[in-house]
Amino acid sequence: MNKFIRIFLCMSVPFGLLMMVQSNILFGSFLVKENLIGGIVFGGVMALVLTIMDRYFRKNKSLEINSSVKQQSTIEMPFSYEKTYQLC
Repeated sequence: MNKFIRIFLCMSVPFGLLMMVQSNILFGSFLVKENLIGGIVFGGVMALVLTIMDRYFRKNKSLEINSSVKQQSTIEMPFSYEKTYQLC
């Protein structure tokens, strides 16, 4: 839910502000109520779509590989450290 709210705010606030600037240029007034409703609707739809896509792709990827930020793996080399370093 936290991610949904962050995406909603990141989408709706800039969109609403840009709509206010555009309406001020075109109509000479800010039309706050209309632009606020437009920003909320746009932010809600975009947040819903992006959250669903994020969950869908994370679910599919987590079955194949570890999608965590911190990943760790062990590599075994058939050579000594010196020889491996020289091959780099």
